[in-house]
Amino acid sequence: MFTETPQEMTLTVMDYFVAALIFLVYIVRNYIRHRSMRDRMDSGEAGILMLEYNDTLRILWGGALLILCVWFWAGRPLEGLGIFFDYSTPNLVGWAVAIVVSLVLAAQVREVGRNPKAAQMVRNHLENEPGVMRIMPTSQEEYSRFQFLSVTAGITEEIIFRAYLIWFFSFWMPVWWAALAALAVFTGAHLYQESAKSVLKVSAIGAFLTAAYLLSGSLLVAIVLHIMVDLTSGASVRHAMQGA
Repeated sequence: MFTETPQEMTLTVMDYFVAALIFLVYIVRNYIRHRSMRDRMDSGEAGILMLEYNDTLRILWGGALLILCVWFWAGRPLEGLGIFFDYSTPNLVGWAVAIVVSLVLAAQVREVGRNPKAAQMVRNHLENEPGVMRIMPTSQEEYSRFQFLSVTAGITEEIIFRAYLIWFFSFWMPVWWAALAALAVFTGAHLYQESAKSVLKVSAIGAFLTAAYLLSGSLLVAIVLHIMVDLTSGASVRHAMQGA
């Protein structure tokens, strides 16, 4: 289980800089850039989605690597970000949950691919979520990049929004309150999905990943779950649209 921030860890000027950068880049810039992308796509400009994928890859890896550099520069152990594995009961239970959830998600993808009714349900959901549909791949090249982006998001967003921000906020509030603050930032970073329904879904998934991290104590559990959620979501949408 996640423990309180060790007393020997202290914030540096760079930590405040990184926290401010997270807000400016992942909330403000993301929202502005997505509106620009939406307008360019609506005007009929080609290749915008690939540009968006590539830009997202850069800023996600850039943010995660910056955090790791600041972390190691301050002499902090990697375990402080929840990046470890042990045989404690919470950790093992966390991995068991990750395996079960992954199998359920994979079964759902299989069902969408085999069952026309399930595929139609996915298409019906997408009709009410234009912001999500806008960022979904349509070509094989886009889908391959989307898969890489799914793995990237699973790794980098967990480092940025779960491990680092919870640690950062925990200097001023109890851990679970810090987790709620980090979840609010994570949700804000996905406002580009446009509809309230989509944003609430992101918040619910983020809350599940937060609980998985805090209760297991391992960020690796949350990373695996995040990757599986993104990969299977993309696969379900692809099966559903191919079925159309």
